[in-house]
Amino acid sequence: MKEILLLAATIALCGCSSGERSAWAAPPARVGLSKNPPVNLPRTPQAQDSSQPSAPRLPQGDFPAALVLDAGNVFSGELISSGELVVDAQKIEFVGDDKRRITIVHRLPSALGIAPSRKGRGDVRLRENRGPDTIDRTNIVRVGNDIVFGEVWVSGPMQIAVDLGHQLSLRQATAAKRVEGYTEVSVELFERGKPLARLPVGRATAIRTSQGTVNALVEISHIRVAAPGSDAVYPATYILKVWFGPSGKPPA
Repeated sequence: MKEILLLAATIALCGCSSGERSAWAAPPARVGLSKNPPVNLPRTPQAQDSSQPSAPRLPQGDFPAALVLDAGNVFSGELISSGELVVDAQKIEFVGDDKRRITIVHRLPSALGIAPSRKGRGDVRLRENRGPDTIDRTNIVRVGNDIVFGEVWVSGPMQIAVDLGHQLSLRQATAAKRVEGYTEVSVELFERGKPLARLPVGRATAIRTSQGTVNALVEISHIRVAAPGSDAVYPATYILKVWFGPSGKPPA
């Protein structure tokens, strides 16, 4: 009887897939497994290959986020281009005059409202670069002169200054004092080199310019000072993150 039970266990092991057999301890040498699996025994179905990469998409949640795609791939580098734009509440499609295709999927801060659907000629100003301890992202989309979407997220060892195009720019102030940890610093919007308005942190602000109204929300504007003896790349790092939403013409 013992010999019969041992033979039955051997046959059952041979009917497993190679992946399943590897989960078992090696059978005793006295059993003597056959090199060829027994015929007419059911085989374990092979699992479907799930290693195919999925299409890039926004992270789950309700927090602000954006993703720039260049012909379906995550954008990296710099691009300033004019072309045709189609804008809706969550996605922007751009086809440049050189036929380059850019897609931006986004989730703007709720305080900036929802971008109305529109289309027309416009331009994109895209910059996506990263360093060992820095980020350099400036993505601005205009239909005509109106900023319909924008994200600025920049860090570095000096106060941040960002060219938004069309004679507009952002500039962070120099920190009045440097203490360990995070300290808020002010940021202003400039036009043609002249200050227009200081932008408060955490509150949507509409700023009149000669080209229209710019709607901005500063999410972060601070300096981070590392603790003495830390392994930070820079002893102090300025960080600026600003969102821009749909804008309109100023009243006459």
